[in-house]
Amino acid sequence: MRQNNSAQPRPAKKARLKLLATACGIQNEAGLASLQFASMSPTVEEPASGHSTRRSQGGAMNRKTALIAIAGAFAALGILAALVGPSCGNVKSVERIARATDLYSKGDIDDAFNAVESEFASGFKGCTLDELRYDDEVESKFLDEMLAHEQKGKGDLIVVLSEFTTDWRAADEGFSPNDRYEGWQWILTRPSQDAPWKVVDWGY
Repeated sequence: MRQNNSAQPRPAKKARLKLLATACGIQNEAGLASLQFASMSPTVEEPASGHSTRRSQGGAMNRKTALIAIAGAFAALGILAALVGPSCGNVKSVERIARATDLYSKGDIDDAFNAVESEFASGFKGCTLDELRYDDEVESKFLDEMLAHEQKGKGDLIVVLSEFTTDWRAADEGFSPNDRYEGWQWILTRPSQDAPWKVVDWGY
């Protein structure tokens, strides 16, 4: 069984205490015992303080590392999103060629263009709409079809031509990847002039 000697002063230390007691004029046992008790009072050790400082610094470093990791993750997500692009059709830079005709005003045509862009943006993944066109030439090309629709009492019909490009994701929509489509038709109808246009069909 080990003996706890921490409470007993070492011989060299005990001799120093006697010398100190003599110098201070302490000669009785009670005074000597008080001096011995004072010498055993705990003190703050520097290594422990240093360890606490290192622990604090380590915690700060861990927080900094975590913040850097989070920032790196967000940056990676941003790069990935930029590479992948929008999940639906891109209509950010559409060139509009709209000229009033005998049948429709420029406002009518612009409303039709808005409906086409909305339909394109809701689907057509991997496709970028480059141009929308309606003018006298387009109208004359589809005039018989538009007049026949009107004569049947079904309201107005308009055919808008478009051009768009595709990337690798467009294969999911049935288009050829990295290709350009020209003369793509959009057929819209409305029951009256005050009603909004509605896309009813598209294609060649």
